[in-house]
Amino acid sequence: MIKINSKAFFFTFAVILFASTLVFLTQSFSSKSVLDEREIISSYRSTIIPFLNDDIGCDLKNILGFETSVDYNGVVLELRVSDSISKDTNVRTELNNYSLFLDNYFKRNQGHKEIDFSNALDGNYEIFYGDYEEYFTYVNDFDNNSIKLYPNTSYPNTTNVLEKIDLNIFVKDKQLVDYNWYSIESSGAVPVLINYFGDYNTFEISKIINPSASSSLVLEFEDGVVDINFGLIGENSSSFLIDSGINSKIDFSIYSKYVFDKNELPIYFNSNLVVLLPEIEYSSLIGLKK
Repeated sequence: MIKINSKAFFFTFAVILFASTLVFLTQSFSSKSVLDEREIISSYRSTIIPFLNDDIGCDLKNILGFETSVDYNGVVLELRVSDSISKDTNVRTELNNYSLFLDNYFKRNQGHKEIDFSNALDGNYEIFYGDYEEYFTYVNDFDNNSIKLYPNTSYPNTTNVLEKIDLNIFVKDKQLVDYNWYSIESSGAVPVLINYFGDYNTFEISKIINPSASSSLVLEFEDGVVDINFGLIGENSSSFLIDSGINSKIDFSIYSKYVFDKNELPIYFNSNLVVLLPEIEYSSLIGLKK
């Protein structure tokens, strides 16, 4: 008959129990570490996407030679735009090249990312001030050499009435023949200041306009005219338009002041960035920093 040493039995049992506990704790810790790692990676991915959006926005401003900024305090809005007409580069080609660059970059990274420039490849690019042109829209129609800035007063509780506008306009290598001011209505309260700079001519003109009526400055050159319109343009009052009939590049900067009772005004380029990653679905217009 074989005798069992009780002390040895309990010792062996204790060792087995201790080892089993270690294995269980190790598996639990490993599973928790995997879950924590996934959460950290997911959080990291979600935090870097806005930076990707910002980087694309900065690239677009550099490619287009466009700048904008806004200042507001819940009472008035100061909106600035710098851009050009008849650009030195082909906008459609530049955007296509940048789109190809982004496609190649996205392919080297995990997940699905795409950007849709189709809204800017149809002959004009748009900047929305507010969510999807909620308050103001800027359009550069590069196929037809014109730009337009106008408020959207169709939204409820929006006023966006023009209070002031300053324009600096630069035309190189072009002789200005004459300029004339036209206004349908003489009464008004909105000051307009225009500074023209050229290689051959400079002048300053100051006027008072009614933002609900049409006023314009016509610049005459040997090969065509440039129409600069203020106030009522089509169905939009408190608006601004430059329509160029010359081939030379026109650089300009606009400072406009509006009645504005909001405390937030995001700025977007009308193209969409889509990012699809595990546990992340992101879609947004390209944001432009203020």
